[in-house]
Amino acid sequence: MLVTARTPVWVVTEHLPRSIAQLGALRCLDLSHCKRLTQLPEFPVQLDTIEADWTNYWICNSLFRNLSLLQHDICASDSLSLRVITGWRWHGMPRFPYQGIDGVSVYLPKNWYIHDSFSGFAVCYHGILTDITAHLIPLNDDGVSCITRKLVLSNHSKYSLERNGIHFFLIPFAGLWDISKANGKTPNDYRHIMKIRMNIASGQGGPDLMIANTMMKPVAPLLRNKHQLPRI
Repeated sequence: MLVTARTPVWVVTEHLPRSIAQLGALRCLDLSHCKRLTQLPEFPVQLDTIEADWTNYWICNSLFRNLSLLQHDICASDSLSLRVITGWRWHGMPRFPYQGIDGVSVYLPKNWYIHDSFSGFAVCYHGILTDITAHLIPLNDDGVSCITRKLVLSNHSKYSLERNGIHFFLIPFAGLWDISKANGKTPNDYRHIMKIRMNIASGQGGPDLMIANTMMKPVAPLLRNKHQLPRI
């Protein structure tokens, strides 16, 4: 099959072939009918749209593993640039412990940061994605040491500004941390709260939900059984 810039591929299977990573022109992948799919292979570089059942936590976990690998390559050149995967058809939302409208606050546990073991924050957002700002606030906020980062999308398409979609991306810790603004503090001093703010396009209304979780290496389960999830 010849895959062009935005040709969707429909597959019904439990596992996708690893060779899909070689489809360099693949931009859209429809997995919405793959009810038994449990993992995703490495993505082609140009892939930016996936349609899937996002209530399936196995698919979500696998998606963020892939994003972690892609984000690692991006961070080597631009730590403030994010790779995003978007779905345009509603297939439900995954369940994360931290939820909010237009933003989310994450309370970090004591000694949460271990060097070379913490990847970042996995984020899912439904709406029109136009702006991403993250705030890292120390436990004893002195009003000076707060680290604020405005992040950009490396593969931000025009479609993201025109339609509501469900967006997945990983905010890497390397893209947040700025030692020049820390005033001698370490990452573990920033365990009080971590805020991620999102703006929707002007004139667009309706409920917009953002959910987030922390992500460790090796990747721990990002989503829990729905009966174990706290409602925050």
